Amino acid sequence: MARALGAELDEMVARGPRPWRYLRLGWRTWRRIARTPARDLFVMNPSIVLACVALAAARATGRRLVVDAHAAGLRPPRGLGPLARLVAARADLVIVTNPGAARAAQAMGARTAVMPDPLPVLPPGPAARCHLLLICGWAADEPFAAVMDAMRRLGDGFRLTATGDFRRSGLDAAALPANVSLAGFVDEARFLALLRGADLAIDLTTRDDCLVCGAYEAVAAGTPGLLSDTAANRAYFTGGFAFTRNEPDAVAAAIRDATQRLPALRRQIADLADELRARDRAHLAALEAALA
Repeated sequence: MARALGAELDEMVARGPRPWRYLRLGWRTWRRIARTPARDLFVMNPSIVLACVALAAARATGRRLVVDAHAAGLRPPRGLGPLARLVAARADLVIVTNPGAARAAQAMGARTAVMPDPLPVLPPGPAARCHLLLICGWAADEPFAAVMDAMRRLGDGFRLTATGDFRRSGLDAAALPANVSLAGFVDEARFLALLRGADLAIDLTTRDDCLVCGAYEAVAAGTPGLLSDTAANRAYFTGGFAFTRNEPDAVAAAIRDATQRLPALRRQIADLADELRARDRAHLAALEAALA
């Protein structure tokens, strides 16, 4: 997104307990905004806390705030709803990825612009042979348990590699099906190698208005995928993907069907990449018009 807008990207990272991180990064954010000559500030939400800091700093320094709102920024965990509504209503513009998310933001008082994530530009590199790749953050909105149960039903003819820090899920790794391998949290080079080498990338969510990052990455890598069957996914990812309900039997059936159609799905995903790049240019022009 920063590259598409010609914006400077400033990613702040701190380690330690959460309260300490928020205090330290909040102060660094305020100082960075106070010192920048830029008129327009773009921030991601979440983090809701840092979005609130950016909102206060923008108002104090006379700058315009554009919030790139992700799913958890519009429908946050319990107790953070008032902050989410404050950020949405007071920001000068809220960027969302699809019309459903736009309606949710508008109900919070936001002025919105729809712009799906620009298709990433992946660096060249090797491919690591992989049958099924589960792209997973092991968060509450990801039906990973249904995928594990689906793999039990599929048996030895199917093998799945799952990325992400599975320790946060509460799953017992020793009790997983024998055809599931846990790669853990891997670096970017290893992740892209697995993505390039996979027959099918799987990225599921229980959120209706969420376009998952793994889907964009799969398109950029030329790898067919399996997504949750939502209106937002079907409207945007119009080729190269299969869709499933977030239930074990449905996931297993969708994996069987998709792996039998891989040549056609690979052709479709290549066509979709060209189509999405053209859509990116149109969305960017609309966003720039809204900013103007």
